[in-house]
Amino acid sequence: MQCQFTNEEWRCLNDIYNENDAVDGNIVPSPNSIQDFDCPISQTKQFCNNDVQEPCDIPSVSSLISASASEPGTPNIYTASRKRTLKQDPGKKRKRHINQWTEVHRKLLKNSGQKHISKKGKEMPAKILKSPCPLTCKLKCSINIKEEIRQLIFDKFWKLSDHSKQWEYINKFTKKIEKKRRTKEGPSRRKFTTYYYLPVPNADSNSFEPIKVCLKMFCATLAITDQFIRTAQEKLDISGVTGTDNRGKHLNHPKKIDTEMIRSVCDHVKSFQPVESHYTRKSSSKLYLDNNLSFAKMFALYKEWNQLQNYNNTAQTERQYRTIVNDNMNVAFYMPKKDLCDKWSTSKVL
Repeated sequence: MQCQFTNEEWRCLNDIYNENDAVDGNIVPSPNSIQDFDCPISQTKQFCNNDVQEPCDIPSVSSLISASASEPGTPNIYTASRKRTLKQDPGKKRKRHINQWTEVHRKLLKNSGQKHISKKGKEMPAKILKSPCPLTCKLKCSINIKEEIRQLIFDKFWKLSDHSKQWEYINKFTKKIEKKRRTKEGPSRRKFTTYYYLPVPNADSNSFEPIKVCLKMFCATLAITDQFIRTAQEKLDISGVTGTDNRGKHLNHPKKIDTEMIRSVCDHVKSFQPVESHYTRKSSSKLYLDNNLSFAKMFALYKEWNQLQNYNNTAQTERQYRTIVNDNMNVAFYMPKKDLCDKWSTSKVL
């Protein structure tokens, strides 16, 4: 019985046999061969057209390829490699590394004026120094302030990388006063006049001199808009202190974890008398509790603890109890295998 394969299938078979030829001594097949895969060459028969041919199980090309890929020592290019990460935190559970969050990193890039990807996936360009006001400006800003000074002010401003500090910088170099003249008979929306200044360093000392500039020059040097200036002025209170950036924050934390709550939970865990490892204490500071304990059982005992009334604030939920233990203590609910002798292990199995 002849094995009919396409040219592509013969090419795949040649690759498989070429790789294993040096190991098992198989002969590389060729399209002209009429050998049966299940029978030796000596037992191969030629059938006539009138003979009834018995079915012969011929392996498919896909099965040969999968079998070759599953052999030991053969690299599998289709297996996805998993990235291994080292454990950074001691204890049973990992901690929150807020500075490594994608959202926090994106916010830092945005506040520092660097190139970043927005929440909607749009690529936002980096902040650059914009063109100054024209030479026809009444204050002659382009003449009084050189381009090198403007670049220095721009770099210092965006290196602050914090909206609260940037608002404080703007309020320091802006002066808001009541307007002196009326431009219309009826009530006007504009009730104040703002003067803008840029700090120019003195050559003979470390001090600077504020130079009065126009709004266009001030915004172009800092690469901001007038809305940024209005927001900074709204954050300035009557005592002259600039408020903080409270976006994404709230003051409603009725179950906030404080030092008193942490102390109560840690003292309760210590009452179970955790022990250290006998053989691994040189390389590990972990403490071990009884195998029969768990966070659920310990929290139930914590609510019934007779010393709980000595603390002003206590854990209200099991989640708080678990978080405090994982963040402040390095404990586990089992004994390391190195501390188990052969006699104890044999009796445990029996």
